Amino acid sequence: MKPIIINDRNAERIMKEFSDIQGKATARTVDSFEQLLKIVKEIDVRLYGIPKAALEGTSVIYNFSQQFPNSYKFTPESTHFSLLYSKGSWRITTISRGFCPNRYNNGYPYALKLSDSAKDAVLKLYT
Repeated sequence: MKPIIINDRNAERIMKEFSDIQGKATARTVDSFEQLLKIVKEIDVRLYGIPKAALEGTSVIYNFSQQFPNSYKFTPESTHFSLLYSKGSWRITTISRGFCPNRYNNGYPYALKLSDSAKDAVLKLYT
């Protein structure tokens, strides 16, 4: 998949990609462009204070993690997607559907990998 810039102009294209991957799935899915924007905004809030220029190359792997009881007999699946901050905006680089990686714990639903410049900005922010 070619990276897609997350903006209103690409909303229909992005949601078509999600729809194609998710198929008939109804649980732990991305159902609207507004939901995606809310997720991106949540990530931006967590990165508050880091200059946008320093975020270049920062990536996020998002999944709809959820805690399940041991008695749950099925293997739960969720939608996963990757984001990359490049040239001043977030871009979706991959979308997939697979097993819930956090079945037994309820951690954050995403893994954040800061670029070296973002790491330096965080150190400057807190020293």
